[in-house]
This record gives sequence, C-alpha cells and structure tokens, in this order.
Amino acid sequence: MRVCLRKLLVVIGGVTVTHIKKESKYSSRQIRWFFIFVFIIGAVGCAEHYSATAIQDPYGFFSGIWHGMLFPFSATANIIHWGFSFFGLEILSDIEIIGRPNTGWAYYLGFFIGILWPSSAYDRN
Repeated sequence: MRVCLRKLLVVIGGVTVTHIKKESKYSSRQIRWFFIFVFIIGAVGCAEHYSATAIQDPYGFFSGIWHGMLFPFSATANIIHWGFSFFGLEILSDIEIIGRPNTGWAYYLGFFIGILWPSSAYDRN
C-alpha cells in the first residue's frame, strides 16, 4: 500500500498546526461508482416478485380490454386511496390500474381498446 504523506501548514487563530493528509489509492470516481453499484444492488433486492401461479397465467388481450373498460373506476379508486393515505387510512389499497403480470403488448393493446370502447358509444348520431 503506497501512502504519500504531505504536510500542510494551516494557521488557525495565530497558532500554526501541522496536518498530515493521506492520499487514497482509490479515486473519487471509483468511490462514486462503488456507491452507485451498492445502491443498485440494494434497490434490486427490494423488487417485488410474482408467485409461480401468477406467472403461469398472466393477463392477456381480453383481460386488457376488461381492465381498460374498468379504468375510470380503478383510477377513481386510486385517487381516493391516495387522498386517504395522507391521513394514514388504508382504503382501496389493493386496487391497481394495470394488471400484472401481463403478456406485454397484447395486454396493452387490449387495454387501449378497452379505454376507447365506452367513448365510441357516445359518437353515434
């Protein structure tokens, strides 16, 4: 381990004090990347995982249509939950807007169609 010692003279209130400063073998950039890496590893450890039964049967296209049609109600429930959470009340906390796990683009396409479906009923002349 290579340690470079430099003596710095610092004048404090008229009294000369000698400080010895050690140079670290790690640069500040290496230390910064180390802490970023530790933070990412810690955040990944908090990730929520799905059960085996949920992964075997994810939400698909038709579930996306149904969830899209229910979107106004689930959004309202989430807003109500958000408002009551300021007072420490857990009301409607298990309602989510998007079903997870889902099949990806097929679910989102169904969700989009489900959102547009009720609005198309009002376009009739």
